[in-house]
Amino acid sequence: MNTSRSALLVACAVTAAALVAACGGGSSNDTTTPPVVVVPDPALIGTAAIGSALANAQVSIVDGTGAAACQQASIVTSGTGSFTCTLKAGKVAPFFVSVIDPAGLVPPLVSIATQTPAAGASLVVNATPLTTAIVAQLAADRNALSVFTAHAVDAAVLAQTTANVVAQLQPVLTSINAPAGYNPFTTSITAASSAGAGNTADLVLDVVKIGVDGAGNATLATSDNPAGVTMATAAQTGTALPAANASTTTLATAMQALAKSFEQCFALPTAQRVLATDLTIPATRGGPEVTQVAPACASLTDAAFLQNGFSAGQNYYGILTSDSMTNARFNVPQVMQHIARANSDVGFEAAIVNIRYVDGNGIAGNTITLAVDKGTGTANWVLYGNQHPVNILARATIRQQQQQADVTVAPFNTTASLSTYQTGLEFFISKDGPGSTGLTAARVRGPGLPAAGLVFNRPIASAEPQQSWLNIADKFGGDPAAVATQKTNCDCDVFWLQRTQGIAGANATAIRNNPNGGNGNNGQFVYWAHPLDYGAAVGTPSDQYVPFASIKVGSSYRVELFYNNSATPTYTLNKTLLSPVIPATRGSFLAWNAPTQATLDILNPANALAAAASTFTVGWTQNPSAEQIRLAQMFTFNGANSVNQGNGIGVPKSAFSVAVPAPAGLQYPVLDSSGASGRSVQLTYRTFDNSLKLGIYRYN
Repeated sequence: MNTSRSALLVACAVTAAALVAACGGGSSNDTTTPPVVVVPDPALIGTAAIGSALANAQVSIVDGTGAAACQQASIVTSGTGSFTCTLKAGKVAPFFVSVIDPAGLVPPLVSIATQTPAAGASLVVNATPLTTAIVAQLAADRNALSVFTAHAVDAAVLAQTTANVVAQLQPVLTSINAPAGYNPFTTSITAASSAGAGNTADLVLDVVKIGVDGAGNATLATSDNPAGVTMATAAQTGTALPAANASTTTLATAMQALAKSFEQCFALPTAQRVLATDLTIPATRGGPEVTQVAPACASLTDAAFLQNGFSAGQNYYGILTSDSMTNARFNVPQVMQHIARANSDVGFEAAIVNIRYVDGNGIAGNTITLAVDKGTGTANWVLYGNQHPVNILARATIRQQQQQADVTVAPFNTTASLSTYQTGLEFFISKDGPGSTGLTAARVRGPGLPAAGLVFNRPIASAEPQQSWLNIADKFGGDPAAVATQKTNCDCDVFWLQRTQGIAGANATAIRNNPNGGNGNNGQFVYWAHPLDYGAAVGTPSDQYVPFASIKVGSSYRVELFYNNSATPTYTLNKTLLSPVIPATRGSFLAWNAPTQATLDILNPANALAAAASTFTVGWTQNPSAEQIRLAQMFTFNGANSVNQGNGIGVPKSAFSVAVPAPAGLQYPVLDSSGASGRSVQLTYRTFDNSLKLGIYRYN
């Protein structure tokens, strides 16, 4: 009896209101209170994705007053990039979303929801590079974070901008079978990860690339058409983006499989994944090499792999032998450029891929290389390398330069450099790495450069004992054999294209003539663009003669390498520009870290830190929206005494200061206010797109 009664009570508990009478007897006079139906609070749900899941990122959602909109005190994306915000009572649209990757692997993502979900309902609001770019079109400074910070939006303008951009993308959307009615903000995304493939809404992010042109306008491109088109606005519909290569889907699937292979390899402890090394190989032949790996790691690269002169075991030596890489999490590699076999330098259909990861300590890193399809189908895509014999990089470069001397007071009004944003192209050509023995000169031609080309030579060894690259010595395409004998001492592998009047206010967006742009001597500064280099009149502003429109992502630069003072190149290589050249006038819209006061004291002749010293500690305050610092350098002089830390000191990941010693046996000279001495601290940012971003803080 007791057992039966217990069972009956259980049955009554689970059958709900409709069966109450059956459980309790009762009649039409039963006064039992009906159960309360609880309606869930409305919620915003979405995915943070970049073509792969953005995991462990911090999500912030505010309403139109700037107040927190969610009941959750903290929201962090899941391993698949998903997030949920349960709205507080009374919260209404618009809602502004920002997603910050604490590892700094990707720039902040921004999104907006202009509708309020009904009670008990959820509304999708994704945060991706595409939503960020669309929101940025609404900001005067073309910065999506400005919209998030202002927490104000014209919903109709956002809707029209989105519709115009989706119309531009329609040929691409059709070619990859994107869902009908696709909307980058509201179409559900299943983001790819090493654990599984993404859906077609995620494939859009694999294929579509966001960039910027020489005028600072946002662009839409595809991995096989990096030049792309100008992104639409609410007022301008824009040009449709052509459909992507038919093998795009196969390539995306191959990249997901590659991420899985990397994670399987790095799930092993260092001692198990690295079975043998050779530490005796000199730098001129690539340096230390992993010569044997575990079976789980053996299939990561092709047997013929060669990247900038490094074998697979040399190229990946650092991450293979690092204990912090155990249990690293790998994003699905980003396809930076998809190259048809007919246009490939290596004889296969190829893809330049950016392999991004977060190590076991949560610190981000990346490596860029070439993958090729050696047959048909997913299994045939392998990491092959660019097959180049020398370590050479072609990179878009931007720097912020802050002058600490008063440039309006003599002697600095004639000798000091100005505070300015500068943009240019770096061609790093290693003089010490693989393939460098006997390398005496190089010549580079391509978009944005003087037609005859830049000629590089080796620096003066006694003046730059630590410099590992060739310097720009000639911008007139001079005889490499002759230029090779004219040693330079300028630390210059960047060809600067443009600079601003200043770094604040209206001066930050106004062009200043290049250093010698006002006179007829275009050879005075060989590492600066000059009107005469491009057939323009002396004094013409750089935004009128530098062909920024031709300097696009995907641009190719022809590099000739000359050995043993020969005038005939031994190698001729093509290097691809993988990130956009940002106009100097856009520099103030980027996120920058600020030097600490102690660092500025090093650059003040009136401070005790102006004295000569064998080492200085430099530090900075991390801007949450900026990349971390990866390298610190110092350049000093007093009269003829020049002491530089040209190669720089690597900054531990997540560190905010570092000691920068002078070269062995030397001291940085004293800094005074005579105008005959100077110091510079240079901080290089940890970027993940093959660009170079620098902060320069100097006195004189």
